[in-house]
Amino acid sequence: MDFDQSIVDEFVADSREHLATVEDDLLSLEKERDPAALAETINKVFRAVHTVKGAAGFLGFRTMAELAHAAETVLSLMRSRDLLPSRELADTLLVAADQIRSMLDDVANSNLVDISGTLARLTKYLDKEAPEKSVESINTQLSVNDREGMFTGLKISLFELRERAKQYDFLYYIECQLKGEADEPPDPLKLIKELEDVGEIIEGMLDSPAHDLRRGLPAHPLAYKVFFASMVNPNLIAEVVGIRGARIERIYEKDLEQSAVRPEPAAA
Repeated sequence: MDFDQSIVDEFVADSREHLATVEDDLLSLEKERDPAALAETINKVFRAVHTVKGAAGFLGFRTMAELAHAAETVLSLMRSRDLLPSRELADTLLVAADQIRSMLDDVANSNLVDISGTLARLTKYLDKEAPEKSVESINTQLSVNDREGMFTGLKISLFELRERAKQYDFLYYIECQLKGEADEPPDPLKLIKELEDVGEIIEGMLDSPAHDLRRGLPAHPLAYKVFFASMVNPNLIAEVVGIRGARIERIYEKDLEQSAVRPEPAAA
């Protein structure tokens, strides 16, 4: 299996489709008075940005993934009602969405784009408007370890963990071979879509983070590692996920919280 330009073209087309209605959705938030409709719109925007983040990071578009992750964090706080919709918040997210769309227009050079100003704007809004406890939990990092206690390379925030634990009953570590041991390695974008159909990819990474898949698969074995949340119970998860040869382990919330690395208190 080769990663060629068609994979990148599919990613760009899919991402544009996901982001197509984001501007209208964000502008409608401040005016929406129906709580159910408001929650639905926030969740719709969150899923769009979350999907772009996951695929961008997978294909090596690191700058785009970083910006999408920052926007996703703000949207997560909106989903949890720690941030309330406002015109200023909508404008802040629109700037991020516009910059992501701009990077899609020249995706080959997207890693060279300076996103520092947009990131600073998102961070400033969080620091100004979000509850202190929520900001602290966002900055508290957790390590995802396998059942032998070995670090998988995946990290998430305490905030992400607690929010996903409200929505899903089970957490999993999934590792599948894209090259090497697998007889029939999965199509990468199809894999992401199929996992998102039965749960949510909280975080994912390649075992060779420096390798850019746009240049093709490396000669050595390559695994995709995923921290995954789902309502599917452990007895059925392997069958439902359906990835041949995948390593699937259940992860427990209490074990993750024990790995917490909290930010240093600010100097007086």
